[in-house]
Amino acid sequence: MKSSKGVISVNIMTGEAELITIPDDGEIPIVGLNAVAIWLIRMNKSFYIWLSDSGDVLAHGPSDASFSNLIVAMPNLIEPSEGPLTSTLVRSGGVSNGSISEEYGDSLARRLARRFKQQVFLSEQLERYYSMPEILFSIEKKLVEFLVEQNSDSS
Repeated sequence: MKSSKGVISVNIMTGEAELITIPDDGEIPIVGLNAVAIWLIRMNKSFYIWLSDSGDVLAHGPSDASFSNLIVAMPNLIEPSEGPLTSTLVRSGGVSNGSISEEYGDSLARRLARRFKQQVFLSEQLERYYSMPEILFSIEKKLVEFLVEQNSDSS
C-alpha cells in the first residue's frame, strides 16, 4: 500500500487546471483559493481517492477535513458491456437524496473504474464546482493524469 498526494490548481476564468504532484516528504504548496487536494492510497488492484476543495484541507491536511460520501466502483466481470458497478458505502446525512454530490461522485468513480480496470473507492467534496461542468472536466482530466503518473511509478 502506498500513499500519494497532489494539488490541482484551477483557473476559474479559463477553466484550465494544473496538476502539482507533491513528493512524499513535501509540503503542500500554497496555490490560491481555487484548488483541489488529492490524497491517493494505492492498494492491490484498487485505490482510494479523496478529493477536497476545502481551504483547511489544503493548509493542514486531511486531519482537518470533513468526510462526505464514500462510493465504490468496480469492473463488472459478469456483464462487462454494462460498465462498472457502483454503490454508495457511506452517505453524509445517511439517506440517499439524489444530490449532485452523489450523482457526480458515482459517475466519476464509474469512469475511473472503467479507465483503470480496478476497484475505486472515492470520497469527494467539490461542491464549489458543481455548477461549473467545464471546471469539473478539467479537474477530472488532471486527476486521471495524476493516477496514470502514480500507477506508472508503482510498476
